[in-house]
Amino acid sequence: MKKDTIQKPLYILKLGGSVITNKAENKLEFYPKIIERISDEINKAKEKKQFSLIIVHGVGPYGHRLTKEYNIKDGITTPLQYEGFHRTHESVCSLNKEITRIMQEKLLLQNFIPLDIFITQNKKIKLAETTAIRQALEYQKIPVLFGDMVVDEQLTAIPLSGDDIACYLAQQLNADILFFGSDVDGIYDNKKETIKEINKENISQYTKAIGESKHIDVTGGMRNKLEKVQQYKNKYITYIFNLNKEKALYNNLIGKYNGTKIEL
Repeated sequence: MKKDTIQKPLYILKLGGSVITNKAENKLEFYPKIIERISDEINKAKEKKQFSLIIVHGVGPYGHRLTKEYNIKDGITTPLQYEGFHRTHESVCSLNKEITRIMQEKLLLQNFIPLDIFITQNKKIKLAETTAIRQALEYQKIPVLFGDMVVDEQLTAIPLSGDDIACYLAQQLNADILFFGSDVDGIYDNKKETIKEINKENISQYTKAIGESKHIDVTGGMRNKLEKVQQYKNKYITYIFNLNKEKALYNNLIGKYNGTKIEL
């Protein structure tokens, strides 16, 4: 049933490619059982607490491998790179189709193709048509987006990361919390201990200690996440948590927060 406004709180959940795909071995494989568990935890959380949700999933090797192979991270100028653009888009869409097929068994989803929504300029989001996303939320559906190739006014086309999309939507739709589901317990300091909270007062001391992705990832790693939160900052709070741990997602969604809290 449609409502006049988006039900609050509004959460945005980024599913890390390192959790749902075989990013560690750079293979075109995804994990149906993990996706089923994630769906189940969301469904159970919705039974316990009312909230609106947007899901943005990473694409792991389905995007990063081809992007690197065709050297299209920084734009497109040759016929071979145009081929890479199309192959990468088809690859990430095929993964998205499988993920939504599994998740819609328990969740009311509405799929959105980023190539149709976003336009960037020199790798930064310039325009995004979010009207349909807002309408889906008003109808209490869960919009699903993913990392994809998008048109860039200066570079022809570039890979737009799920992190960028998640942070941008959190800013533009006035989300309450942005959850990054990762394969680690949060952001680690230089002693490999989980940082409980990053805020305006302590962010400078942690920035240098935060590392890049340990996998093949053309869109960056943990440091990139923090930079995107800073770039698209608003009133929302961010949690980076271990999506591989059972019930970690469920607990976050019902208010039993875990992971690194970021409030800037």
